[in-house]
Amino acid sequence: MTNETIYAIICLQKLSDNTKGEKIMEYGTIIIGYPGIGKSSLVRKRELDSNKKNRIYVDLESSYFSQLGLTPEEWAQAYKDVAEDLVYQGFNVFTSCHYDVQQALVGSGDVIAVFPSQDLKNEWIAKLHNRAVDTNLAKDKRAKDRAAQFFDSDIATLKETCINYRIPFIELTDMNYNLSEELDKFFSQRSK
Repeated sequence: MTNETIYAIICLQKLSDNTKGEKIMEYGTIIIGYPGIGKSSLVRKRELDSNKKNRIYVDLESSYFSQLGLTPEEWAQAYKDVAEDLVYQGFNVFTSCHYDVQQALVGSGDVIAVFPSQDLKNEWIAKLHNRAVDTNLAKDKRAKDRAAQFFDSDIATLKETCINYRIPFIELTDMNYNLSEELDKFFSQRSK
């Protein structure tokens, strides 16, 4: 068993431990998230915010799946299957926005997307650069490099996927946003 697999098992066990005795939603939502929107930060913040226990988020790291020696379509399918399983347990699951993941998630039930407007390109790439410098993680450097080269086409493709498959989305138009508030507003509008 690899260290990544052991880490994933420990994380899932922590999720299970953290939800014992709590009433969680019947089903969750899959949230396709562009790099840097604040997926990991929101998950960490929600763990500490006892007032938000009604909405439990998981940030499903894709880099472990992409390193399994599978084709992009195969690992995206495996990743989607794990995301769906967590949703059926009541978790809201942040996923990556890789094209193969987007395609695998089409028809997966309750799916939304969050991504920046193309007008934020330079600020967003600077944000990803600063994060890569701060964390010194290979995955953050890859995200920054990808955005530097493909930001416009990746955002256009994600938005097109949402429109073509009627996936609701939140398009961030300002760098001064609060992801928790954006999602709360989205979910409350949708429930009306």
